[in-house]
Amino acid sequence: MTPTTTPRRAAAVLVSLATAGALGTALAPAALAHNTLVGSTPEDGATLDTAPEEVELTFNDEIGEGNNAVAVSGPDGDDHTDGDVTVDGDTATAQLRPLEESGEYTVSYRIVSADGHLLEEELVFSLSDSAVSDQSPDNGAGDADETDSGETDETDSGDQSPAGGEDTTNPMAAFGPAGIVVAAIAVAAILVIVLVRIRANSRGRGGGES
Repeated sequence: MTPTTTPRRAAAVLVSLATAGALGTALAPAALAHNTLVGSTPEDGATLDTAPEEVELTFNDEIGEGNNAVAVSGPDGDDHTDGDVTVDGDTATAQLRPLEESGEYTVSYRIVSADGHLLEEELVFSLSDSAVSDQSPDNGAGDADETDSGETDETDSGDQSPAGGEDTTNPMAAFGPAGIVVAAIAVAAILVIVLVRIRANSRGRGGGES
C-alpha cells in the first residue's frame, strides 16, 4: 500500500500549494493597490460662485505618512495654498488664501498610498466673475466718506467761535461778569460826580445873584 499512498499524498500537497498560490496572486493586487480619489471639495470640473476657503480630498483608503502635498495654482500661476496639507485618515485638507481672480484653478496633489507608493494627480475648478466681485472692497465708498468728512470738518471749523466761546464784538466780554459789574460802578460814580458838580454850580450862581 505504500507505493499507492505516496503518490496520492504528493498530489494532494501539489494541489494545496497551487490553490494557495492562486489565492495569493488574487489577493496581492487588492492589498498593494494605490489609493483612489473618491471625492473632493470643490468637485473636479465645478464652476463656483463663491470662492472656497479650503480644498478637501477624500480617498478610498487611509493616507500614509510622509511626503504628502497639495498645491492650488490660479490663472496667475501662483500657489494659493496657505500652510501645509493636513491629513486625517483618508482625507487631505489644504487651506487657501483669498482667491481674487476669476478663471480656472488647478489642484495638484501628491499623497502616500496605503501601499507606500506615491499618488500624483490633479483636478480643476473655476471661479465665476461674481465669486471674485463679492470679495472686492468698495474703495469708492471709502473715498466718498473721507471727502464728506473733510468738508464737514472744514465747515464746522469755520463756524466755531474763538476759544472759550467769547464774543469778540463786545469789548467788555473779555472781562467777564466781574468786568461788567466794575464798569457799571464806574459809570454810576461818574454820574454822581457830574450831578454833584451841577448842583455846586447851581448854588454858586444863586449866591452871586443875591
